[in-house]
Amino acid sequence: MAPHLHLLSLGVPLLLTDAGEQIRFRTRKHFALLIRLAVEGGRKFTRDYLMDLFWPDVPAARARHSLAQALTVVKEKVGREHLVVQRTSIALVPGVVDADVRRLDSCEAEIRGPFLDGFEVPGAVQFEQWKDEWRARLMPRIRDCLVKQMDAGRRTGDFATVERHAQVLLDLDPLSEDAVRGLIEARAWVGDRTNALKAFGRFEARLAEELGAKPSADLVRIADLLREGRRRAPQPAGQVSERCERRFEAETLIGREREFSQLYDAWLDVRRGAPRIVVLVGDPASGRRRSPTRSYRRVKWKAPPSRVPKRTTRSASCRSRSWPSSSSS
Repeated sequence: MAPHLHLLSLGVPLLLTDAGEQIRFRTRKHFALLIRLAVEGGRKFTRDYLMDLFWPDVPAARARHSLAQALTVVKEKVGREHLVVQRTSIALVPGVVDADVRRLDSCEAEIRGPFLDGFEVPGAVQFEQWKDEWRARLMPRIRDCLVKQMDAGRRTGDFATVERHAQVLLDLDPLSEDAVRGLIEARAWVGDRTNALKAFGRFEARLAEELGAKPSADLVRIADLLREGRRRAPQPAGQVSERCERRFEAETLIGREREFSQLYDAWLDVRRGAPRIVVLVGDPASGRRRSPTRSYRRVKWKAPPSRVPKRTTRSASCRSRSWPSSSSS
């Protein structure tokens, strides 16, 4: 069954229609009941469990009445045929509500913050405990998803996406080096070395204060490269090295996302010790030289000097040569 409602729970919770319209509830308990049913769509919950979850200190008769009212509201929101109400159990038909937590493993979820961020239900202590347990259980999967989403942005040179996911991860885990590295890379990519170094400085100080630890050698090396670029003394007019001047300048790859991605994947294989040869074939002025050059500039400050592939260095610095895009036998 194709979902007709979408539950966004990774951040401030929202229930949206296919058209993107928000569905609102009068009380939080009614929305919380839908959330509990939707997060594990298809699972049957006993009436006693749901009454204890939301009305623990209320007499049984009143709790049953309150649950019946809440179920009526949920039916109106999702459709009567989509809520299975039996004598002792209640369940939401699987697939009716698309819960974002179910798309974490495929990294297709839009993560805006922690699970049910800022969503509290007064008087429902057991619901709060359930929320805290799920938040702790989901955190490793959320972290992995954000890191993979940042890597996907790196593969296509989309550092606005890298920065957005890195900031969310940093808000969730201020001691995440993956998050800080993403922020530094994104700021450096657009030429903002000052804020990139500020991000590194804040992380370094927090790490020392809270854990008595230091950033990794790779992150320190990146910060040193940024400092070197910022401190470089200006050369006389007409003698400025374009290579040094453009070291961290923003470079937009338009229409070359697929090629950039293939070069990036090849570089990752080389880092893992697998030799790779990349041959670029195309018409003159089609970007055969610019694509590897930009890829090389980027990986040179991402990887230690000893791990920068020599073949990549030669490809980036050699003269471009026209090769026929097809051959005849």
